Amino acid sequence: MGIPVIYDKGEQVLATYDFYDVASGTGYVRLYGCDFLDEDASPTSWARLITSQVYGDYGYTQSQTATAVDKDFDLIVESPIIIEGKIIINLWGGSANNPTSTTANIDFYVVDKDGNETHIGTQIQKAFTFENNTLLWSAEYEVPNNTIKAGERLRMSLTTTACDAATHVVWLHDPANRNDISNEGVTWTSSQLTIDLPIKL
Repeated sequence: MGIPVIYDKGEQVLATYDFYDVASGTGYVRLYGCDFLDEDASPTSWARLITSQVYGDYGYTQSQTATAVDKDFDLIVESPIIIEGKIIINLWGGSANNPTSTTANIDFYVVDKDGNETHIGTQIQKAFTFENNTLLWSAEYEVPNNTIKAGERLRMSLTTTACDAATHVVWLHDPANRNDISNEGVTWTSSQLTIDLPIKL
């Protein structure tokens, strides 16, 4: 069958498969988490899952002592796709505080044209303790067979607990993979948030 076409904010992007699982009849498309700035929108900062390695606006989200992270990354689908299998996620976090702890959660939703969310799969969670370093969360998120219709969105939601007293954690999502996007004072191995999405062929 033809390769699905994935759009982001009206811009056509031809989604070619980055690798295949022949046994399950699945092709994987690599997506990057990216934040954008739109001064005419509310809120002014919004995030997408895209196929291009462009520069993010900030390229990171920071959780602080009394503030937890609640960040959504949306993929806008113009042509129907069927997803099934393991979504592969690589997410980097870091902190120059020593030590600081937080718990992160990832969920996926299908969002219809009216903005209603339907949770798919099962939430994954990981506890982190940073000691002036960066850590990678490499995870698999199992999703059952789901058809995402034209005009709907696939949403990845990242939520965290608030950090310890007087500390904070930086979570990275810069498709261009810059290593100087944050003044956190740690060495970043990568600043990309990558999502390998399984699409039925």
